Amino acid sequence: KDTSLAQVLCIDSSGARETRTACTEATLEYTGAAISGDLASFPSNAGWGDPAQSFIVGPQNISVREVQLYVRKLTNSPSNIFLEIRSGSTIGTVVGRSWMIESFSLATTSSWTSFVFPSPVLLVSSTQYFLRLRSLPDSTVAFSNATGTIYLAYEHSASSPPAYAGGDAWRYVGQSNNPTFAGERLGPADQYDFGFRIFYGINPPVNRDSRHLDFDLVGLDGRGWSIETTSILRLVFHNPGNPDTVQDIAMANYFKNGNTEFDWEGSINVNGDIEKLRVHTLYRDAYDTTLSIHRDRKDNQKAADISIDGKAIVSYAADGTATVGAYGGVMSYR
Repeated sequence: KDTSLAQVLCIDSSGARETRTACTEATLEYTGAAISGDLASFPSNAGWGDPAQSFIVGPQNISVREVQLYVRKLTNSPSNIFLEIRSGSTIGTVVGRSWMIESFSLATTSSWTSFVFPSPVLLVSSTQYFLRLRSLPDSTVAFSNATGTIYLAYEHSASSPPAYAGGDAWRYVGQSNNPTFAGERLGPADQYDFGFRIFYGINPPVNRDSRHLDFDLVGLDGRGWSIETTSILRLVFHNPGNPDTVQDIAMANYFKNGNTEFDWEGSINVNGDIEKLRVHTLYRDAYDTTLSIHRDRKDNQKAADISIDGKAIVSYAADGTATVGAYGGVMSYR
């Protein structure tokens, strides 16, 4: 898709939608980064890892819809990139993951580049979080075919007060395919910072549309995982007063385009009721999968569990309420 045509919409707690220019949003930001240089070696086919920037939320909980980084590309077609917000550390729990950016669209001069989240990301007041820039193929994995280079503009200030007192720039996160390596903080505390803008509102939307859900699959080790070698998509429908209806789908029959995409759609008879679902990939390589599941309430009345090779992705209540499974990773609402 052409990300240059994307338009950000804000949804307030009443459900009203507005374009970003009309939104009553605030910004948490550090815009003093003016140096364009290669601090992070990103993306890297040698497995050097990811860059990151920490920040602290103010006195209120906030709901983040968009983050901008001040970046430029040095090569025509670097690897596609996306942004994660993590709690606790650069390798902590992923609390939000942006849509992918096709990096051919990046400017060759430092520019504010928008990373839009599929649904608002709730961040807790007075808490430190980490923006971690990722690539596909994965920059933490040697010989993954990640290509670059992308520069994140930065500032180095040894003076007091520092450039940005609420966090620090990091590099080499997850280096050499090591998910427990938090990376290298650049310099002493409060000396190096990447430029960022965080757009947020105070009131997240109350209602969410669960008809289309996206899942950035994550294994128990905290890393993404691929359905490249998986075999069985299992759908389990629950019938009150009757045995469960189990439908196993041989996944090999639904891979296409050189096995880079998976797409299954079907109707299942569950004790006389017809349930209709679609399960397909938005992205897949040897290391990661973004899976999309379509389940419209007008075509589905039964509670259901969905798994792949025994790995739980999501459980639906009869009313459509979704609970992410142990391997479902980051669940996003369309």
